Amino acid sequence: QDPVRSEATKPDGADPGIEQIEAMEGVFRRAIEKVRPSVVSIYLRSSQGMANPVVAGPDGRIISSTLGGGELQPASFGSGFIIRKEGLVATCYHVVRSASRPGSMLEVAVQLHNGAILPAAIIGADPRSDLAVLRLLSQTPLDLVPIQVGDGSK
Repeated sequence: QDPVRSEATKPDGADPGIEQIEAMEGVFRRAIEKVRPSVVSIYLRSSQGMANPVVAGPDGRIISSTLGGGELQPASFGSGFIIRKEGLVATCYHVVRSASRPGSMLEVAVQLHNGAILPAAIIGADPRSDLAVLRLLSQTPLDLVPIQVGDGSK
């Protein structure tokens, strides 16, 4: 008899490791559902009226890929989260760096969890800490859910 196997297997045949993984999966699913309305996708697009997104890489060069039919799709994008229901979003500076340069032909677009895409303005940026704050630009009131920030000391 294998002592490792006999300790790892319950009498009913269930593996306690699998049960722990399934329990953790449930915890993660509940956490994701709780924060989903606060998480956003962020990408850069041409300010020249192009409807499709154009993504700029860390060096400022445009990164994009073309799929069948010549439709331009983003090669990459970033994420962020809503920090104030008035439309403030926190993200990493490197995500919006190319749009923050003087004379940039790129604008920031933010996609909400419900699929709505809104333009955004960079209102604060700190390259050293890699943080940026965006303000969503909308003519209508938004029903935004800011993320709940916990206390790291607890």
